[in-house]
Amino acid sequence: MEYMESRIQDQIEAGFEHENELQKQFSLFRDWYLSIPDADETLVDWGLLDDRYNLLSPVDIVSAMWQGWKAARRV
Repeated sequence: MEYMESRIQDQIEAGFEHENELQKQFSLFRDWYLSIPDADETLVDWGLLDDRYNLLSPVDIVSAMWQGWKAARRV
């Protein structure tokens, strides 16, 4: 029983670490995107992230850029 509880706790902690890394990466991505001349801040708003950290930007290319960013960093 202790083994299972330990494994569950490990999974929970790994999930929190993964979420923190996704938040950090989105912040870095957002900063990078906003450094592009004439970038629209509303396309990379935090509120556009779903519960799995997919960007639901109204412009598909911006969402694809975020997917590429995550894939390149394996987050």
